[in-house]
Parts: sequence; structure tokens; C-alpha cells
Amino acid sequence: MLAEATEERLKKYFEEELSESERERLLSLPADEMQRQLKRSFVMSRLPGEGRPFSPQQPMQRKQPGRNEKPGGAERPFRPAQP
Repeated sequence: MLAEATEERLKKYFEEELSESERERLLSLPADEMQRQLKRSFVMSRLPGEGRPFSPQQPMQRKQPGRNEKPGGAERPFRPAQP
């Protein structure tokens, strides 16, 4: 269950968890837009896995291929190291 985005929790999240640059970005927005994006960032940060504060100005980045993946995304079969 996700934590409710109460005013108190949002204030603490804003002051203690966001970077200075993210706080400045949010403060530069109109009040209603700032609240909307702050709540979205708060909720995203509480998601399991890769929840991160949301910033619409950061482009989506492709995941780098892993050890067993080809650059095109298809996996290579696992082969144990040769002695």
C-alpha cells in the first residue's frame, strides 16, 4: 500500500528527499502545476523497484544492454567460463 500524499508528508519529502535542483525546478512552476508534479514525484518515489522522482524535462533513457544481451536487446544464451 502506498503512503498517502498528505500535506505534511509532501512538505517533508520536498525538504528532505528532493535535490536542490529539483526543488528549484518545482518552485519555478505555477502553484497548481508544482503541487501536481510534487505529488506525482512523491508517489513514484514510493513505488517498489525503480520508482524515482519524476522530471518531465529528463528524456527517457534506454537501458544499457546487460552481460547476456546483445545491443539489439535479444538475449544470448548463458555460457559458463572456459577453464
